[in-house]
Amino acid sequence: MFGSESKGRAINLRNFSAHKKQVLCSKIGRKSGQIVATGGEDALVKLWHVANDEPLMSLAGHKSPITCITFNSTEDVVIAGSESGSIRLWDLNSEQPTSSKTFQGGHRSAVTCVDFHPFASEYFATGSLDTNVKVWDSRVKKDVQSHRGESENYKEPISSLRFTPDGKWIVAGGEDGTIKIYDITTGKKFGQIQSHRSTVTTIDFHPSEFYLATGSADRTVQVLSLEDTIEVVSKSDIFPSGVKSVQFSPEDGSVLLSICDEGMKVHAWNSANMRCIDTIDAKWGNISDVNLHQGLNQIFAVSANPTVTGYVGIWVIPVDSVRPWYNGQEDKKMHFSPQVTKEMVNETLNSSTEDVLNEIRNRKPVSVATTTTNRGEVITVTKVSGKEEHLCWADLKHHQVRLSYRRKERSQPILILILSFQ
Repeated sequence: MFGSESKGRAINLRNFSAHKKQVLCSKIGRKSGQIVATGGEDALVKLWHVANDEPLMSLAGHKSPITCITFNSTEDVVIAGSESGSIRLWDLNSEQPTSSKTFQGGHRSAVTCVDFHPFASEYFATGSLDTNVKVWDSRVKKDVQSHRGESENYKEPISSLRFTPDGKWIVAGGEDGTIKIYDITTGKKFGQIQSHRSTVTTIDFHPSEFYLATGSADRTVQVLSLEDTIEVVSKSDIFPSGVKSVQFSPEDGSVLLSICDEGMKVHAWNSANMRCIDTIDAKWGNISDVNLHQGLNQIFAVSANPTVTGYVGIWVIPVDSVRPWYNGQEDKKMHFSPQVTKEMVNETLNSSTEDVLNEIRNRKPVSVATTTTNRGEVITVTKVSGKEEHLCWADLKHHQVRLSYRRKERSQPILILILSFQ
């Protein structure tokens, strides 16, 4: 696919039987980088540690195949949508983590995509083949906002969606290549653009600027600006097959990772152009997700085996073997030997299954912060398990503290701040 120089860097860490029937979706947890959720045609959701072939949990409840799945930001809540349009949520911190919440209404057809609100994790959004986008409140177990495709003369299924990092908008991609933006504070559509020629399969946001990346079945990746108007500012060359997942580099967003079934391309980009600086050949089959985890200095990927029913592959690519990091042009703290072996990777993944379960189930208060609003109000915020009224996220690598403040008498967040420091 990419030539001889692109081979040998994607390590197939393990292949294992995950489901009795076909694996339809999978997701890597962004917080740890080591927890994977899979959804199968057998209507089961399973959680895995990347270093272990035995499931951490098996979550039942759906009656039809699982079509999409995701974690919240702390990896202690899992949501899955099904082929029938039903939605279920599992709270891994609860006394009965394998018992699920069912949501009233659901969709009239298969749920294709789901994403948690970045700050208020009791809210999440779903998209469906029925052309609708819905926002849900897990506390009342029903949708609190619905954007109906038919009311907009829009008859194409929703194929992907994400909340913007500030939690204000939902960006949804359609099977016809359209990108639509909804403002959840007003409940109205903000705008749309026909950017791709085929299904929008994946969306990711720049960590600090108002850009988003999209991948499509038309075999291209695009970067769009949302600053003043919605416009495409950079576009990739053609991939061998449809793009399955995209991710901006977490540190500064200057690098874009994009994967298809044949491998991964690494692009450097700016507001004028996009340039491929590295390619990695990886015959990983039906790839579904990729995650660059800075703490582990590795790029993880998860795929479904196209020839053996129910099998999942876990892949890892050492960060130091990928341009631009291996030649010292990027963050020097990202150090990992290019001569890595599968055994060396397994040694670095030293969290046992029991350790991971305990970490998921026993969240502790981790931080307290104080800030002052533009009206002079001083707010103290705490993060525990996402159930408090005042929440705080500290991201030292990005030099940011993210705050979401919600008064008890209000159901919507009324203040979201991103504080930067040197």
